[in-house]
This record gives sequence, C-alpha cells and structure tokens, in this order.
Amino acid sequence: MKRIAIFSLGLLATSALAQTDHDNLDANRPLRFEDAEPLAFRTLALEYGLRLGFPRRRELGLNGDFELIYGSNLNGQLEIGIEDIAYLYSFRQEIGNTPALALKAEASFDNGYRLRGIATKTVGRYDRLHLNVDVDIQDGRARLGGVLGYSHPLGYPREFNTTGLAEIAFIPGSRMVSVGLGVRRQISPRAVLDFGLQSDLDSRGTPLRLIAGYSTSF
Repeated sequence: MKRIAIFSLGLLATSALAQTDHDNLDANRPLRFEDAEPLAFRTLALEYGLRLGFPRRRELGLNGDFELIYGSNLNGQLEIGIEDIAYLYSFRQEIGNTPALALKAEASFDNGYRLRGIATKTVGRYDRLHLNVDVDIQDGRARLGGVLGYSHPLGYPREFNTTGLAEIAFIPGSRMVSVGLGVRRQISPRAVLDFGLQSDLDSRGTPLRLIAGYSTSF
C-alpha cells in the first residue's frame, strides 16, 4: 500500500510538471487524430516530425513538418505550422458519461480550409476513444471525412510514460481508408518522442508510411 501511494504521488508530480504529455494527443503526432484537450494556458510547445512514404511504383517520399502551439486562452490553443494555421477551442470537459468536446478551424496557405469536430471519451479504466469528424472546403466544395482513434497507456500501473495509439481514417473526398499504429514516449517532464506507421488501403494510396517526431514545451 505504501509503495502504491508513493507511486501515485510520483505520477501527480510528473503530471504537474509535464506540459507536453505522452497522453495528450495532437494531430500528426504521430497519427492523424487528436484529443479534445488544449495546451495549458500560456504554455508554448514546439513539434517536429518526419514522414517517409513508400508509394507504389514511385520514388520514396520524405516530408518534414514543424508546428508551434500556444495556449492562447484557458480553453483554446493557437497552432502555426509551415503550411497552415489553426485554432482549437475546447468547450466541454469529460464528466461522467459525457465526452470532452472541441472544435478546430484550420486554414491552409495553399489548400483550402478544414473544420474538425473532436470528441474524446474514456472507456474502461484507462483506455480512450477519439472521434474526429472533418469537413474540408476546397474550390467551393465541401468534403466529409474523419478518424476514429484509440489510445491506451502501456505498462500502467507499473509505469506511466508511454501511450499506444491506433486509428482508422476516412480521407476527405477520396473514398480512401487508412489505418495506423503509433506510440508516444515521455523522455522528460517536458518532452515526448513519437513513432508511427500508416497504410492506405487503396491502390491509389501509399501502402506504408513511417513517422517519427519530437515535441517539447516551455
């Protein structure tokens, strides 16, 4: 009992210090979906990522991304990337059987707009389900898509520093389905490494995509 109490206090201390948390999920770190929880107020986070695609009958594709996230208000965050800018607002926390809910508006500098509705719900003791519903607006046309995500703390209750992820995504406008697996690992109170793989289940898509990233906060 004493050991459990000490471990619980350690978890609380780590959570208090950690602004970038392996269990708080942002889009593309490493999979497509995100949770409904914004960054802490007045916290600044930097996220870096690399994607290596293995397309059919084409050369390998290597892409990098960088994003700055700022906790602009108590329930919202501003996201500035290389190719887009977005704002996420969380308007309901998870209480009892009611999921956490958020809305996100995103503007791409060269590819239109996206509106995303986000719901996050704890199932069982530790698992969480995440539903992201997307409306992409491009050239005056709206395209519907979405992602169903799942997250689970690996190794809990012995330790709480790694989260496993899985997703099934419906790509807006393409009628293409993609699946993915990933992991996020806390390497310090303010830094997380992430790794993932995705596969498009369509001959037009990329059969294998590898992702690696790093997130830190200030």
